[in-house]
Amino acid sequence: MADYLTTKALAERLGVSRSTLTRAINKGSLPLPVRLAPSGPLLWPAAEVEAFLARTRRATTSSPAKPD
Repeated sequence: MADYLTTKALAERLGVSRSTLTRAINKGSLPLPVRLAPSGPLLWPAAEVEAFLARTRRATTSSPAKPD
C-alpha cells in the first residue's frame, strides 16, 4: 500500500463518493488529511486510514445486539 492516499484513492478505499468523503471530513468522522507541500493535494497517511478502519470495524463488530 502507498504511504499516502489521495482523495480519490481514499473515496475508492471506503467505497464512497468524493462528496460523501468531504461531508465525513467536515463532520470530523475521518482522520485529518495532510499537505506535503503548501499548494499540494490533500493526502491521508495510509497507516492512519487503516488504523481508523480497524477501530471502526471493531466498534461495529463488538456492539451489543439490538433487541427485536
